[in-house]
Amino acid sequence: MSNTEVLKQVRETDRYVRELLPNAEKKVAAIMKKAESSVTEILNNRDVIGKLDESGTSRMRVFQGLLIGRPDPDSGNALYTGSGGFAAEGADINANSTGSVWLHFKLPWVDALVPAMFHLHITGYLYGQADFLDEVLVGYAYHGKKLLNHRAEGRHEPLLYRGSDGFIYARIKIKSAYFATVAIDSMKVGVGRALKLNELVVTVTSDKEKI
Repeated sequence: MSNTEVLKQVRETDRYVRELLPNAEKKVAAIMKKAESSVTEILNNRDVIGKLDESGTSRMRVFQGLLIGRPDPDSGNALYTGSGGFAAEGADINANSTGSVWLHFKLPWVDALVPAMFHLHITGYLYGQADFLDEVLVGYAYHGKKLLNHRAEGRHEPLLYRGSDGFIYARIKIKSAYFATVAIDSMKVGVGRALKLNELVVTVTSDKEKI
Protein backbone atom coordinates (compact mmCIF):
# COMPACT_ATOMS: atom_id res chain seq x y z
CA MET A 1 0.00 0.00 0.00
CA SER A 2 1.44 3.33 -1.05
CA ASN A 3 1.86 6.28 1.27
CA THR A 4 -0.95 8.05 -0.57
CA GLU A 5 -3.32 5.15 -0.01
CA VAL A 6 -2.34 4.92 3.66
CA LEU A 7 -2.93 8.64 4.12
CA LYS A 8 -6.31 8.36 2.41
CA GLN A 9 -7.34 5.48 4.66
CA VAL A 10 -6.23 7.41 7.76
CA ARG A 11 -8.29 10.41 6.69
CA GLU A 12 -11.37 8.27 6.03
CA THR A 13 -10.98 6.59 9.42
CA ASP A 14 -10.58 9.95 11.11
CA ARG A 15 -13.72 11.28 9.39
CA TYR A 16 -15.67 8.18 10.42
CA VAL A 17 -14.58 8.52 14.04
CA ARG A 18 -15.44 12.24 14.09
CA GLU A 19 -18.93 11.50 12.78
CA LEU A 20 -19.50 8.55 15.09
CA LEU A 21 -18.09 9.97 18.33
CA PRO A 22 -20.58 12.83 18.93
CA ASN A 23 -23.51 10.45 18.38
CA ALA A 24 -21.93 7.87 20.67
CA GLU A 25 -21.35 10.47 23.38
CA LYS A 26 -24.96 11.63 23.14
CA LYS A 27 -26.23 8.07 23.39
CA VAL A 28 -24.00 7.31 26.38
CA ALA A 29 -25.07 10.57 28.07
CA ALA A 30 -28.75 9.72 27.52
CA ILE A 31 -28.26 6.21 28.91
CA MET A 32 -26.42 7.55 31.97
CA LYS A 33 -29.09 10.19 32.61
CA LYS A 34 -31.82 7.56 32.44
CA ALA A 35 -29.87 5.25 34.75
CA GLU A 36 -29.28 8.05 37.28
CA SER A 37 -32.97 8.93 37.20
CA SER A 38 -33.90 5.28 37.81
CA VAL A 39 -31.47 4.98 40.73
CA THR A 40 -32.80 8.21 42.27
CA GLU A 41 -36.38 6.95 41.95
CA ILE A 42 -35.45 3.63 43.54
CA LEU A 43 -33.72 5.36 46.47
CA ASN A 44 -36.63 7.77 46.98
CA ASN A 45 -39.16 4.94 47.05
CA ARG A 46 -37.07 2.48 49.04
CA ASP A 47 -37.88 3.78 52.51
CA VAL A 48 -41.54 4.67 52.02
CA ILE A 49 -44.14 3.58 54.59
CA GLY A 50 -47.64 3.50 53.13
CA LYS A 51 -49.04 3.65 49.62
CA LEU A 52 -46.93 5.83 47.36
CA ASP A 53 -48.36 9.32 46.80
CA GLU A 54 -51.25 8.79 49.24
CA SER A 55 -51.84 11.19 52.13
CA GLY A 56 -50.41 9.80 55.35
CA THR A 57 -47.53 8.08 53.58
CA SER A 58 -44.09 8.79 55.04
CA ARG A 59 -40.70 8.86 53.39
CA MET A 60 -38.17 7.93 56.04
CA ARG A 61 -34.76 9.48 56.53
CA VAL A 62 -35.01 12.26 53.98
CA PHE A 63 -32.20 13.70 56.10
CA GLN A 64 -29.77 11.82 58.31
CA GLY A 65 -26.33 12.51 59.59
CA LEU A 66 -23.86 12.90 62.44
CA LEU A 67 -22.51 16.20 63.75
CA ILE A 68 -19.46 16.31 66.00
CA GLY A 69 -18.44 19.57 67.66
CA ARG A 70 -15.50 19.63 70.06
CA PRO A 71 -12.54 21.84 71.06
CA ASP A 72 -9.53 21.65 68.79
CA PRO A 73 -6.76 20.00 70.87
CA ASP A 74 -4.16 22.43 69.50
CA SER A 75 -5.93 25.79 69.40
CA GLY A 76 -8.85 25.19 71.74
CA ASN A 77 -11.19 26.69 69.14
CA ALA A 78 -14.38 24.94 68.12
CA LEU A 79 -13.81 22.14 65.63
CA TYR A 80 -16.77 20.69 63.75
CA THR A 81 -17.00 17.68 61.49
CA GLY A 82 -20.04 16.05 59.98
CA SER A 83 -21.18 13.12 57.90
CA GLY A 84 -24.30 12.28 55.92
CA GLY A 85 -26.51 15.33 55.50
CA PHE A 86 -24.07 17.48 57.50
CA ALA A 87 -21.45 16.87 54.82
CA ALA A 88 -23.79 16.99 51.81
CA GLU A 89 -23.66 19.58 49.05
CA GLY A 90 -24.95 22.92 50.33
CA ALA A 91 -24.53 22.06 54.02
CA ASP A 92 -22.89 24.87 56.00
CA ILE A 93 -21.38 24.44 59.45
CA ASN A 94 -20.83 28.00 60.60
CA ALA A 95 -20.37 27.58 64.34
CA ASN A 96 -17.58 29.02 66.47
CA SER A 97 -18.62 27.61 69.83
CA THR A 98 -18.80 24.13 71.31
CA GLY A 99 -21.82 25.19 73.36
CA SER A 100 -25.38 25.56 72.11
CA VAL A 101 -25.95 25.59 68.36
CA TRP A 102 -28.96 25.95 66.10
CA LEU A 103 -29.67 23.53 63.29
CA HIS A 104 -31.56 25.19 60.45
CA PHE A 105 -33.07 22.84 57.86
CA LYS A 106 -34.04 24.64 54.66
CA LEU A 107 -37.23 23.34 53.04
CA PRO A 108 -37.45 23.42 49.23
CA TRP A 109 -40.21 26.06 49.13
CA VAL A 110 -39.34 29.70 48.67
CA ASP A 111 -42.37 31.66 47.45
CA ALA A 112 -44.68 28.63 47.55
CA LEU A 113 -45.97 29.16 44.02
CA VAL A 114 -47.32 25.65 44.43
CA PRO A 115 -49.00 25.44 47.87
CA ALA A 116 -47.52 22.72 50.02
CA MET A 117 -48.54 21.34 53.40
CA PHE A 118 -45.82 19.48 55.26
CA HIS A 119 -45.15 17.30 58.29
CA LEU A 120 -41.62 16.72 59.59
CA HIS A 121 -40.54 14.42 62.43
CA ILE A 122 -37.03 14.97 63.75
CA THR A 123 -35.50 12.24 65.91
CA GLY A 124 -32.01 11.40 67.13
CA TYR A 125 -29.55 10.99 69.98
CA LEU A 126 -27.60 13.85 71.53
CA TYR A 127 -24.76 12.05 73.24
CA GLY A 128 -23.05 15.21 74.45
CA GLN A 129 -26.06 16.24 76.51
CA ALA A 130 -27.44 12.77 77.28
CA ASP A 131 -30.71 13.53 75.56
CA PHE A 132 -32.84 12.58 72.58
CA LEU A 133 -34.58 14.41 69.75
CA ASP A 134 -38.32 14.06 69.20
CA GLU A 135 -39.65 17.13 67.41
CA VAL A 136 -42.70 17.50 65.13
CA LEU A 137 -43.17 20.48 62.82
CA VAL A 138 -46.20 21.03 60.58
CA GLY A 139 -47.34 23.88 58.37
CA TYR A 140 -48.73 25.11 55.09
CA ALA A 141 -46.47 26.97 52.68
CA TYR A 142 -49.15 29.00 50.94
CA HIS A 143 -49.07 31.27 47.87
CA GLY A 144 -46.68 34.16 48.09
CA LYS A 145 -44.72 34.33 51.33
CA LYS A 146 -47.35 33.08 53.77
CA LEU A 147 -46.80 30.26 56.24
CA LEU A 148 -50.22 29.20 57.49
CA ASN A 149 -51.51 27.03 60.35
CA HIS A 150 -48.04 26.01 61.45
CA ARG A 151 -46.96 24.51 64.74
CA ALA A 152 -43.76 23.09 66.19
CA GLU A 153 -43.63 20.90 69.27
CA GLY A 154 -40.69 19.17 70.89
CA ARG A 155 -37.92 19.21 73.45
CA HIS A 156 -35.38 21.41 71.70
CA GLU A 157 -37.05 24.71 70.83
CA PRO A 158 -38.38 23.68 67.41
CA LEU A 159 -39.43 26.59 65.22
CA LEU A 160 -40.68 27.22 61.69
CA TYR A 161 -39.73 30.55 60.13
CA ARG A 162 -39.07 32.20 56.79
CA GLY A 163 -35.42 33.04 56.28
CA SER A 164 -33.87 36.13 54.73
CA ASP A 165 -33.59 34.23 51.44
CA GLY A 166 -37.36 33.64 51.34
CA PHE A 167 -37.16 29.92 52.07
CA ILE A 168 -38.97 28.22 54.92
CA TYR A 169 -36.72 26.78 57.65
CA ALA A 170 -37.32 24.19 60.35
CA ARG A 171 -35.03 24.94 63.28
CA ILE A 172 -34.02 23.24 66.51
CA LYS A 173 -31.53 24.17 69.23
CA ILE A 174 -29.17 21.70 70.87
CA LYS A 175 -26.92 22.38 73.83
CA SER A 176 -24.10 20.14 72.64
CA ALA A 177 -23.16 18.96 69.16
CA TYR A 178 -20.75 16.39 70.51
CA PHE A 179 -21.85 13.27 68.61
CA ALA A 180 -25.31 14.54 67.66
CA THR A 181 -27.17 12.06 65.45
CA VAL A 182 -30.12 13.51 63.55
CA ALA A 183 -32.75 11.87 61.32
CA ILE A 184 -35.81 13.45 59.69
CA ASP A 185 -38.91 11.76 58.25
CA SER A 186 -41.42 13.50 56.01
CA MET A 187 -45.13 12.69 55.71
CA LYS A 188 -47.40 13.58 52.79
CA VAL A 189 -50.27 15.62 54.21
CA GLY A 190 -53.13 17.51 52.60
CA VAL A 191 -52.08 19.35 49.45
CA GLY A 192 -48.44 18.63 50.06
CA ARG A 193 -45.99 15.84 49.35
CA ALA A 194 -43.37 13.87 51.18
CA LEU A 195 -39.94 15.40 50.74
CA LYS A 196 -37.37 13.53 48.69
CA LEU A 197 -33.93 12.39 49.79
CA ASN A 198 -31.43 15.22 50.21
CA GLU A 199 -34.01 18.00 49.69
CA LEU A 200 -33.39 19.33 53.19
CA VAL A 201 -30.22 21.40 53.42
CA VAL A 202 -28.76 22.14 56.86
CA THR A 203 -26.96 25.19 58.24
CA VAL A 204 -25.39 25.07 61.71
CA THR A 205 -24.92 28.36 63.59
CA SER A 206 -23.81 29.29 67.08
CA ASP A 207 -24.65 33.02 66.99
CA LYS A 208 -27.74 33.25 64.77
CA GLU A 209 -31.19 32.12 65.86
CA LYS A 210 -32.43 32.73 62.32
CA ILE A 211 -30.69 33.03 58.97
